[in-house]
Amino acid sequence: MRRNEKKERKKSLRGKIILFVGIPVILSYLVVGSVILMIVRNNVSQLTNQQLASDSKAASRQIENFFQQYMALPNQFSKNVEIQKMMSATGQGQAMEQYVGFSSLYDTMKNMAGKDENILSLWVADVDAKQYVDSKGEKAKDFPTSERPWFIQMKERGSMTMTDPYEDFTTKKQVVSIVTPVFQANTNEIIGAVGLDLVLDNLNKSMAAYTLGNTGFYILVSAGGQVIYHPVQENVNKSLTDVDLSDNFKQATTAHTEGLIEYTSGTTQSHGYLSPVGDTGWMLATGLPNAEFYANYNQIVWIWGIVMLVSMALVLLMILLISSRLTAPIKQLERAASEVAEGNLDVTVSVKSRDETGQLAREFGRMVAQLKDYRGYIQEITDALDTMSKGDMRIHLEYEYVGEFAPVKQALLGISDSLSKTLSLIDEIAAQVNSGAEQVSSAAQALAAGATQQAASVEELSSMIARIDESSRENARNAENTVAVFEKSNQQFKSISSSVESLEGHMREISRSSATIMGITRTIEDIAFQTNILALNAAIEAARAGAAGKGFAVVADEVRNLAAKSAEAVKQTAELLAKSNQTVELGASAVDEVSGSIQTVIELGNQTNEAVIGMGKSAKEQAEAVNQISEGLSQISAVVQTNAATAEESSASSTELSHQAETLHREIRRFQLHDQGELPAEFAGEREIEF
Repeated sequence: MRRNEKKERKKSLRGKIILFVGIPVILSYLVVGSVILMIVRNNVSQLTNQQLASDSKAASRQIENFFQQYMALPNQFSKNVEIQKMMSATGQGQAMEQYVGFSSLYDTMKNMAGKDENILSLWVADVDAKQYVDSKGEKAKDFPTSERPWFIQMKERGSMTMTDPYEDFTTKKQVVSIVTPVFQANTNEIIGAVGLDLVLDNLNKSMAAYTLGNTGFYILVSAGGQVIYHPVQENVNKSLTDVDLSDNFKQATTAHTEGLIEYTSGTTQSHGYLSPVGDTGWMLATGLPNAEFYANYNQIVWIWGIVMLVSMALVLLMILLISSRLTAPIKQLERAASEVAEGNLDVTVSVKSRDETGQLAREFGRMVAQLKDYRGYIQEITDALDTMSKGDMRIHLEYEYVGEFAPVKQALLGISDSLSKTLSLIDEIAAQVNSGAEQVSSAAQALAAGATQQAASVEELSSMIARIDESSRENARNAENTVAVFEKSNQQFKSISSSVESLEGHMREISRSSATIMGITRTIEDIAFQTNILALNAAIEAARAGAAGKGFAVVADEVRNLAAKSAEAVKQTAELLAKSNQTVELGASAVDEVSGSIQTVIELGNQTNEAVIGMGKSAKEQAEAVNQISEGLSQISAVVQTNAATAEESSASSTELSHQAETLHREIRRFQLHDQGELPAEFAGEREIEF
């Protein structure tokens, strides 16, 4: 399980390197490449569009030149003065052949037409004469010159015009007519027209020879919207509206808009350029399919893609190599850390790099060395605590504790010294308690003996009272003797009172000693609490140390258990002392009662003495005095019995207190303190401290 976690960490580290280095580099490549491709695309498109425009304009100029050379013939002939004179001279119904210079003009017309295969004929038409004559000798009368479409178009323009292609009736060839007006001299009145019928076969052949890349094509459209040339032959001579071309192309062509255009021809999307053919109103369009238009760009994209793949592969390879070199020392440190975590501190890390990894390895070595020292600290602390657990408080720590362990050493030595002093003090107090208990026991025994004597005296006094009762006379005679006897009794009671006061003083001394012992037990309880706090702190430090601090955690638990046992023992001792103190208070109370009773007896004795003195005065008074003495003796008897019982209880309590003090003394003797020698022989083999 641990190895799998290590592998996951290794993969995670390499993955992070790839994530935070490789991916940004690749994304940078992609972004830069995309920007470059956009620039290349724009440049390639711009260059290709420029090439399309150049080819389109060049082709349109060639077509324009083709028409210009033939436009010059009718234009030149229309400016012939003889033509103008002939059309001015002929009127309606007159034939142009009747003009004097007609034959010369006709020969000129034939010569101008010559043998050019592109010229179908050169002709003239008179508006007034309504006649038509061409270079082939064809003539037409009643020719509606002014009604012809080309005439209307020419008249609107006021200059040369060229018709849309049409099929010649005789030759079945596509022909256009180039017509130039003939003006009345010094006016703008059109009196006739000179025209040239031009065959378009060679023009179509020339356009078929035009090349535009590998798959490019040309489209030629007349001013009237008739398709003159198209790469698809079936579209030739059709109206532009009937050809499968996109609407934007048709609209731009009809509007004679020059410029770049993207359009669809059939199912092929193309880039092209529209250019006018001179002043003819015709439009020439180039078309380059998108596949070829973007061919260079696509080739660049393929090359760029291959370069990018190779570059990314190299980048990933370099990242993997670099990450392997970076993670190799970390792997070594990880293995060493695993050994340290399992408790083996005899590990070495050999990383020769001078970067942060090498610094980390050196610091790791220092940490391992420090952990070895910590292991010595923990072992010594364990031995010291084990020694203390056996009752020997005389510990010695040899290591120089540094860092977090320095307070532990001070605390441990402080605990040893404090416990040693406290236990010594408890031992001394136990001895004092034992001595005081023996004194209390002796006093109680003396009190019991005095009570016995008091009982005997009371019995003797009772006998004397009986004799006095038998004979008042005898009482009177023996009054003086009775007074002496009462004086002796009074002295005896004073002696008893003195003994009771002494017993009361001893009781107070026992109470003060118990209070002192209670204070000492509180000190021991505070020491146990501080020991428990130190053990908790040690357990926290052991938890921070991880697996290396498990042993110290066990020692901390043992110290905490010892502190708990000490606290429990102190609690039990406090309870015993509390009971003893309570017993002493009861004894003191009983002694106070005895003292009061004795004072009462003394007072009664005084009264009896006075009664005996006055015995002779009156027998009645003597009888009353006898009764009073009898009652006083009864009270004395009760007090004496109570005093005897109290003395017995005090003796028993003192004996018990003496036993408890001896037990406490024996428990203290289990420990070896700084001011003592070895353990006593009876405790030498014991390991646990039981209270």
